[in-house]
Amino acid sequence: DPELWEMLIKDADSGCLLLEEQPKIDRSVENKHEPSIFLTGATGHIGAHTLVSLLESEGNFSVIALVRATNPLEGEGLVMKTLTSYGLMNESIEAAIKSRCTVVCGDISRTHLDLTDEEYWNVAKNCSCIVHCAAMVKHQQPYFALKNANVGGAKEVIRLSASSTPPIPLMFLSTIAVFRSWNGDVKRFYEDDDATAEVKHLKSGYTQSKWVAEQLVRNAQKATGLPISIFRVGVVSPSTSRQNSAWPKGNLMSSWLAAFRTMGGFLFEDGHGALESFQMTPIDFVASTLALATEVALDLTNKKRESLWGTFHLCSPGHPIPSFVVGSLLPQPYKRLSFDEFYNALIHLAKTSPSKEVAASYGMLVNLIESYEIRGAKTAMFDTRRLNTALLQGSKVTIPFFSEDVLERYMASAKIDMVTMEDYENKEANIAIDGIPDNSISAVE
Repeated sequence: DPELWEMLIKDADSGCLLLEEQPKIDRSVENKHEPSIFLTGATGHIGAHTLVSLLESEGNFSVIALVRATNPLEGEGLVMKTLTSYGLMNESIEAAIKSRCTVVCGDISRTHLDLTDEEYWNVAKNCSCIVHCAAMVKHQQPYFALKNANVGGAKEVIRLSASSTPPIPLMFLSTIAVFRSWNGDVKRFYEDDDATAEVKHLKSGYTQSKWVAEQLVRNAQKATGLPISIFRVGVVSPSTSRQNSAWPKGNLMSSWLAAFRTMGGFLFEDGHGALESFQMTPIDFVASTLALATEVALDLTNKKRESLWGTFHLCSPGHPIPSFVVGSLLPQPYKRLSFDEFYNALIHLAKTSPSKEVAASYGMLVNLIESYEIRGAKTAMFDTRRLNTALLQGSKVTIPFFSEDVLERYMASAKIDMVTMEDYENKEANIAIDGIPDNSISAVE
């Protein structure tokens, strides 16, 4: 849609305009208190794990957590509930939250994060670094439904970074999905690669909104020299170190694995579909890397600091894991499916599942195969050499290892992402169960 492409490009170019008359507060006088991190997304999957990593960091950080709540007490309760749901809560973390985590109530999609003037400038004066984890992740929604949170949120953290002198360092989370699946030969994307040209190939509202957000941040950094690190995060998977770690709600990889498990089969047709291999990035690796980057950003004597401002691929290094390797961990014998068999099996599940919600969830996967151009696409490689040499080398952050035990746990805990009735009834969500053709059914019968 040329009109949509034009809008996306226009939105991506709008970031620097809001900085032209941006007032600033003087932070040149050295703060005597401990470093304070402004964190968005603390009630989300990545944000919750990052909060714990920051509190456990050697940097002895205090954290200002932006939470959508009616008052700070409710907000703290939501944070505690989230950490508990992910198995992150213990006495030490609870004590750290009580003593070193302050909740401010706001909304990333609103001007000045929906904070009062006093709250906003207090944050600008006292925070030492911004870690922006918040995003709306709804793969079935169009760009317009996600723009305020994902694009507006990016604008607001850019504005906050530029609100003081010197500017506040910003750790910004993007996604490897700003690059499309590669049709043809396997493509390797490098950390310095510019995703500008990808806009015409991005089909989902989520990837479009994240593309615009990254372009906003990159343009602001180029124009103003703001100290910004962009982390293109891979497909986030459960922790490799905690046995009770589970897939987050809404995770597409979890849905794909659950579908494979239901079918009792995996793709095994060389060179015919991106789902023949999986790129997975454990959440503990993501969170500990963000905490490390924050430590480096605030240590003016650290030699790595000068290499910190730029773009990193925050994903597992090396080749994606072939799906037949994961499939070999199934407790029952598994079939080797061609892409067409797999696709038809998904259609069958979408048309025969007992409830509208379950049917719509499988239908969403069918639609995503088309919108993400998965059929015939290769799994791209994402180079991580800059992340390894500029940040991880010599640190305590360990590169994830996918043991058989870890992959078996991933498989057992995978769940289909349940589409809500609101999404099912939303015509813009593009969940067309009734329009799925009856050409199917060989793989699951």
